[in-house]
Amino acid sequence: MHTLALFLALLAQEPRTETIAIPGTDLKFEMVYVPGGKARLGSPAEEPGRKPDERAVHEVDLHPFWMSRTEVTWEAFVKYFENRKAAKVDGVTRPSPPYEPPHGKMGVGAHPAVSMR
Repeated sequence: MHTLALFLALLAQEPRTETIAIPGTDLKFEMVYVPGGKARLGSPAEEPGRKPDERAVHEVDLHPFWMSRTEVTWEAFVKYFENRKAAKVDGVTRPSPPYEPPHGKMGVGAHPAVSMR
């Protein structure tokens, strides 16, 4: 299925959602289920502005996954980060410290959290 067709099909149906809470915090996230499928990625060789490191068009299989309905805000990330040792989460889900001034002059608080892995 073409990427655009998959996206439009997802928009046409009622999304499956679930709200999760982060242990040890008052944080809750609304998660949306994204079903698997096939997508075509890459760019054709004749595409204007195509860079040498871009791959040719190829089909990939997408596994189903859950994604937050909205970006994580700095306010939520800071609460989670400060509480990371008290919360009983594994090494994969534990946040890492930002590498540089985290907001990158874009703002903190309700702005999306950026610049961490």
